[in-house]
Amino acid sequence: MAHADIRTSALKNPLDLAEYLFRRVRELGVRSVHGVPGDYNLAALDYIPKVGLNWVGNCNELNAGDFNVFANMFTQVSVAVARLNDPYDAAEQIDFVLQQCMIRSRPVYITLPTDMVQAKVEGERLKTPIDVTIPKNNPDVEDYVVGVILKYLHAAKDPTILVDACASRHGVLDEVHELVEKTRLPTFVAPMGKGAVDETLPNYGGVYAGDVTPQGIKTAVENSGLVLSIGAIKSDFNTSGFSYRISQLSTIDFHSTFIKVKYSEYPNIHMKGVLRKVIDNMDLSKIRAQPAPPAQRLIPDDEGTSKDQTITQSWLWSRVGKWFQPNDIGERGFASKRAE
Repeated sequence: MAHADIRTSALKNPLDLAEYLFRRVRELGVRSVHGVPGDYNLAALDYIPKVGLNWVGNCNELNAGDFNVFANMFTQVSVAVARLNDPYDAAEQIDFVLQQCMIRSRPVYITLPTDMVQAKVEGERLKTPIDVTIPKNNPDVEDYVVGVILKYLHAAKDPTILVDACASRHGVLDEVHELVEKTRLPTFVAPMGKGAVDETLPNYGGVYAGDVTPQGIKTAVENSGLVLSIGAIKSDFNTSGFSYRISQLSTIDFHSTFIKVKYSEYPNIHMKGVLRKVIDNMDLSKIRAQPAPPAQRLIPDDEGTSKDQTITQSWLWSRVGKWFQPNDIGERGFASKRAE
């Protein structure tokens, strides 16, 4: 239906709501939109190529039915939800929801009704990029936490670094890389953190995944006097069935919403600011770095000497791993435990 109650003449740069939405999405780095074409979104999909996005279509009937059902469902799992029912505040809602998605690295949901696709909004807003700066921590709390971390880091015997997926998701890879390179501490990644650390660094030690980890890596991590655990996701898959053997008394956990030093938890503090101050204030002369264990990519002994012609997982992935070149991409899935 037409929106006669809004004066488009008052807009400096009238822009269709759907175009505004997709231009904001592209501004944040998105290049492909996945979805299901259907009755409720066909008009909106026409704007995707117009703004330079690629459409990746899927085939099922999820797009048929009452779309309010999906909006209500997603309110339970989304950090922010926008129902674009009024052109007066639609652009503002879009900017807020996308901002929360980027800052908090959590899902959001936007409902775009069919009769709102061509509703006019203020296109001039696009001249001001969405601010996705991570809010600063309380400085007093941050300084205190940094002081506690440095005390344990400087006193630790054989400290190590363990990097996981949330280091990437929450935008702290620059800090992680600097910490790894400056301290030269043995550095490992969890399965979901693969690719977060430069694997050509001399102090990169490999993948730690609990009980299935090669013994050299397992010993280095589990016997460490202090593990700097950055962005951990302790799911069943990522820990090989919850088989981590790292004592919390030897762990400092860095997260996007809290820092945990051994058994003391400090809520409402983001790891980015804390990591930056740790890097800037640490005394490298007090950090005792040990060499990382050598990378283990050899074919298992029993596979190397076997005359059996069966192609096993152990044999296959040990060989495939040697073929990969820098910047190659592979889908790990079932093979992950062997391919690492």
